[in-house]
Amino acid sequence: MDVLTLVLAWAGVAGAAFFFGGVTQPEWGICMGLVGVAGVVYWLGTAKYKRAEGDGWLVWGVCGVVVWTAVQTRWFSVAPGRGVEYIFTNAAAGGMLLLGRELGWRYRRRVWVTVAPLLVVAVLEGALGLVQFFAMRAGAGPADSATGTYPNRNHFAGLLEMALPLAVAGAWAWRKTWWAAAGMLGVAGLLVMGTVVSLSRMGFMAALAGLFVMGMMLVGGRGKVLVGVGLVLAGAFLLLPTDEWIARFASIARTEDISGDTRAQIWRDTIPLIRDYWKTGVGMGAYEVAFYKYKNVAPMGTVDYAHNDYLQYLAELGVVGFGLGLSVIGRCFYWMTKGSGALVAGTWGAAAAMALHSLVDFNMYIPANVLMLAWILGLGAATALTEEGRAGSGSGGRW
Repeated sequence: MDVLTLVLAWAGVAGAAFFFGGVTQPEWGICMGLVGVAGVVYWLGTAKYKRAEGDGWLVWGVCGVVVWTAVQTRWFSVAPGRGVEYIFTNAAAGGMLLLGRELGWRYRRRVWVTVAPLLVVAVLEGALGLVQFFAMRAGAGPADSATGTYPNRNHFAGLLEMALPLAVAGAWAWRKTWWAAAGMLGVAGLLVMGTVVSLSRMGFMAALAGLFVMGMMLVGGRGKVLVGVGLVLAGAFLLLPTDEWIARFASIARTEDISGDTRAQIWRDTIPLIRDYWKTGVGMGAYEVAFYKYKNVAPMGTVDYAHNDYLQYLAELGVVGFGLGLSVIGRCFYWMTKGSGALVAGTWGAAAAMALHSLVDFNMYIPANVLMLAWILGLGAATALTEEGRAGSGSGGRW
């Protein structure tokens, strides 16, 4: 049942990633269905005593977010029709988090099996991005950004930046098996180059930040090693970017088709919206509709996202739903502080990268990236339940 659950869950995630990040229907509906079937297969096919140690806080927090989204959509949303999809999206993300925790525990003696599907998806996307970029460079004029199968370079980079710390952590975990470590470093190199050719400024910086956090978790108090990690990352920042990336970084005032000032104005205009709907929120998916009343920025344009996941989730969910979501994430972080070793360091790095990137973008409104982050947090929480996690997850290099 474990293998079937893993295959079904990651068929859903991979399908979402390969179909424009899961932003199109009916493909996203099929992917959510696969994740749901994976959950049913696991809970019906696995005896209770063979499941991970229970965590009522985590389970009830996930259920609370889903129920609150449904209640909000029915009674409080300013655009109820837009919230229905998010009920199922939040349920799928919660299911992936719980399945990640369960299978991370079930595969505790070869835990990197549960990381492999994410790395496979990221490698395929990164390789496609490289092909896109160099094919454009071979043509006339400078190359445009690579996006893989995603509609946006920043969300493509969001996938790669989450996988990168896990690949490097895998190389560390397998350092006693040279061919496996070399393979993981090769994967990491491909993901770095994929992030570079995405031309996403924040994606690249978030990837470096994720690697730094991962390195800090691995080396602990070994200051000289940590300084070395910092110097390597600084060198990567200086040496890896392409001419096209440098040109985009030089125009730092602009991001996509809106300027940095416009983005900051969107954030300022969102604050009054949050203030007026702070209790219940405007409803999931209703930000665009609710924002018209408060929008002073881009009067002739449409603003469908706040370009800051924290502000938008607070505006849409209110303090009740936002608090429930924070309780789930906080509980995962609590478990992650109890674990140690390569895998938990990789999950900290992935979470840090996405946390930074979410300050200026809406990666958490891209279904494929939400599912992947949920899986990563679930795996991080699982490491505290295993002897491998307490003693150094994956350090023995076993699948």
